[in-house]
Amino acid sequence: MNYFYLIRHAQKQNLKGDPDLSELGIKQVHFTTDYLRKFPIKSIYSSSLLRAKQTAEYIAKSFNLKVIIEKNLNERINWGDDPELSFEEFLKLWERTSLDRKFKPKVGDSSYKAGERLRDVIENISKENDNSHIVLVTHGGIIVDFLRNIFSEGLLRKFKSDFFEEREKLIKECSITIVKKNRSNFFLEELASIDHLPFLIE
Repeated sequence: MNYFYLIRHAQKQNLKGDPDLSELGIKQVHFTTDYLRKFPIKSIYSSSLLRAKQTAEYIAKSFNLKVIIEKNLNERINWGDDPELSFEEFLKLWERTSLDRKFKPKVGDSSYKAGERLRDVIENISKENDNSHIVLVTHGGIIVDFLRNIFSEGLLRKFKSDFFEEREKLIKECSITIVKKNRSNFFLEELASIDHLPFLIE
C-alpha cells in the first residue's frame, strides 16, 4: 500500500499567469511541513507551475529531498495561459469545464482528462514503490477532477456533504487529501484537511 498526500499549493499572489507565493502562503507551507514531518516521506512531486514548485521546495528542504517536476500535475486550465481571456471570462470557462466534464477548452484540458492525468501519475509511481509515503503538490481543480473520476458521490459526500456544490472551493491552499493505493484499488483516507493550518486560511 502506498500513501499519497495530495497538497494544493500555498496561497499565491493575486496576479495573472504564474505568480510567486504570498507571505501568507509561505506561512501555510511552514505549518504544512511541520505536519508532514510525522510521516516517512520518500519523494516529493510538483506541478511545473511556480506556486506549486515553491510550495514543494519548502517541504522538500525539511526532508532533504529533491523536488521531481511532473507536468501531469498541472491544473486543468490556468489563468493567463490564454492571453485573450479576461479574468471574468476565465471564471466562466472554469465553471463550464466543471459542469461539462468532457468539454475541452482552447487551452488546457477537460475536467475528466485532468483527473485522468493525476490518476496516471499515482498509478505510475505506485508501480515503482511499495509501502511508500509520497507528496504530490498540485492544484485544487485537478484534485477535485481526480476525486470525481475515482470515487463515488456517496463516498465523497461522507467526507464533505457539500462536495458537489462547492467542489474546488473546498480544496483550500495547503489542504491535504490522503489517498491510499494498492495494486488494484484507491482508498480515500482524508479529504481537504486543514486541521494543521490554524488561522492561516483567508
